[in-house]
Amino acid sequence: GAAARAVQMARLNRCSSVPASRPSSAGSRGAFGQRGVGGGFNGPLGHRLDLLRSQHDLKLANVELGNASEALQKRYHKGIIRPRTPVPRSVPQGPSMVGTDGSNFTPTMGYLWECENQGSIPTTLPFVTGHSFKLSAWDRSIVDNDLINIVAVMKDMSEIEEVDVEGNTLLTDTSLVPMLENLFGSDDCGSSLKRLSLKSCQRAGPGTVGMLTNLLQETDGALLMRHLDLSGMAISAYLQPDLCRAIKGHPHLRVVKLANVGLGIKSMRAAENICLLMGSASIRELDLSWNCFTQETFKQLADRLVENQKLKSLSLANTSAVGSSSGDAPILYFIEELAHDVSLTKLDISLNRLGLCGTLVIEDALQHHKRLEKLNINSNPLGVLGMRSLLRLLSHETAGLMEFDCVGCSSGLSIDTAGDSMQMYNATNPGGRY
Repeated sequence: GAAARAVQMARLNRCSSVPASRPSSAGSRGAFGQRGVGGGFNGPLGHRLDLLRSQHDLKLANVELGNASEALQKRYHKGIIRPRTPVPRSVPQGPSMVGTDGSNFTPTMGYLWECENQGSIPTTLPFVTGHSFKLSAWDRSIVDNDLINIVAVMKDMSEIEEVDVEGNTLLTDTSLVPMLENLFGSDDCGSSLKRLSLKSCQRAGPGTVGMLTNLLQETDGALLMRHLDLSGMAISAYLQPDLCRAIKGHPHLRVVKLANVGLGIKSMRAAENICLLMGSASIRELDLSWNCFTQETFKQLADRLVENQKLKSLSLANTSAVGSSSGDAPILYFIEELAHDVSLTKLDISLNRLGLCGTLVIEDALQHHKRLEKLNINSNPLGVLGMRSLLRLLSHETAGLMEFDCVGCSSGLSIDTAGDSMQMYNATNPGGRY
């Protein structure tokens, strides 16, 4: 404000000191040029004169600023102006702002210290800033050094509810094993973990799987965990039985996702592993998609499902191995046994090469299944004839099916292409051998 007033006063003084301009003829402008409206000149020397006047105005402004500063200092020393005292503000204390040992060294300070030692850039996750009990770092493209720095926060956390590192494909045993180790050790930290997701951690090795197995079955481990997602991890065949046995013995697991982990045909003990998983008394949702199963494995899966009668949701997308010489998909041996099941409410059998014969088996098996409400049969070559079987099942009074997904099912045999080579099912005259 003082600078603006000083410049304004300098301009007023300059205008008052400039004499009134005299009219000049058009041919006698001279080197200064013609005088403008604001008192300046348009010629080359006129621009030079305007520049000198601007410098003079700037000097006057500096003088005015100096005088204003001296006046403010005098008023301050006389006590007229008093310094403004800062108002204290309360800093929000997150759940991890107090160390477990009662010291002033918070987990966030430990995280910053580790970042400085490792030479890495800190992240702004709510978990490391002390505002959340959940480590939600899915698809953050973090590497081993980043996760090791976060482990420094986990050491002093009083409670951890969730650990989600899904989609971080660069993580290895170097960081995953220490992370899992910090979920042990105390009743508060170990028992508070309810959700763990290592989905798509493709570089996780035997050390991670072994530590996870211990976490599931040790007394000081995560015995209250309810959600486990290991989809996309490459689990070695010799480690699968111990992991499945630990999952079976866990008392509180409700959701288990083991899609694309190599449980199927690559493992010589696939049927045994399936029996262990289906023997759990607590699992209600199971995802075994993208694991290649044979006829024997599907039979074991169906037998344990009927025996257990506790599973609510089952996903078997793209699980059929190479079919037999007759062309039947191996999953039909599982679908046939659904007639004896009374617990499933949701089933996913997409991408299993189910055609006309497959939908006929589905129609017969689910005709009296009153609890199965949603069926996902996407990307199967049903055609018109297969769609008829599903529509009849949907309209049947004794069936509990309410909706089914059939995206990508338009291809398949039609009435014209089938001809006399296949026996067609006729609902009004169903006699025959199928």
